[in-house]
Amino acid sequence: MNKMFIVVFVAIIALLMPEADACPGLFGGGCCSPPPSPCGCGGRKKREALEPQVKTQESNPCPQKEWQKVIDQSLTGDSISSSFAVQGALFRTFESKFFVSCTEKAKISDVTFVSNGDGYCSHGNDKIWCQAVVLMG
Repeated sequence: MNKMFIVVFVAIIALLMPEADACPGLFGGGCCSPPPSPCGCGGRKKREALEPQVKTQESNPCPQKEWQKVIDQSLTGDSISSSFAVQGALFRTFESKFFVSCTEKAKISDVTFVSNGDGYCSHGNDKIWCQAVVLMG
């Protein structure tokens, strides 16, 4: 019985040997693809020539028209409660986090806002002016 066990064991090992040579990770590791070539094989990669546009107050103050509607509906009589109301309404409507800052429209000249993306909206009424920015990531 001992000899029979050894013969079966050797036969199984002999059958599995060619597979082990073809795929060294046969027992749990799996076969891996070869690593990428270290040379890059395409020469030097060029840097992007274009930079994102910087948008200022002279640009479209609110590229997000749906946000504009939410801001209109959420403005209150003062800047502090408007900030909270606008932020809460934007969060409920779009299920994203927002940074919102509101000020009295008379003081809008004291506020500077610059953005590289389109995830913002500056909008208000005759008393309150708000700026909202979506927080991603």
